[in-house]
Amino acid sequence: MTPLIERVQEFRCALRRLRSGALANVRADDGLCRAFSAMVDGPSGALTPTQASKLAGKSRSAFDRQVRTMIGETYGAFIERWRRETAVALLAATDAKITVIAEAVGWSDRTLERACLQNMGSLPRAIRRDVRQRRLLNRRSGASPGESRGDALGGGD
Repeated sequence: MTPLIERVQEFRCALRRLRSGALANVRADDGLCRAFSAMVDGPSGALTPTQASKLAGKSRSAFDRQVRTMIGETYGAFIERWRRETAVALLAATDAKITVIAEAVGWSDRTLERACLQNMGSLPRAIRRDVRQRRLLNRRSGASPGESRGDALGGGD
């Protein structure tokens, strides 16, 4: 197993733990739990909403309604956010090429660039540089690493 794949798996586990509170309702429904688990554990999180609804044993409209009710966002929005957060975490923690990171989360490099620009106002290279500079400054000032990581993943304002 390559170091990048190992890092992706580590981040997926960490994201699962972070989401456990928000997704507690999903675990109560076997079908939804199967669909979300397949998305997070899949090779690149590339399970479409239609595939997820089939895996959950529900119609697409019933699946969409239930997901929105349970987690407060659509399945598509959840996938988008999961991919973006995982990509940013990988940008910050690895030296992997941006193309490799994009593929690891189920996107092309152009889609990753577009998502970063739309949601964070910067290209992936700039995000990588900024996150690393922020962590270096935080280490020098004595701030905890979690404070920096939260900002990088959209946890701050």
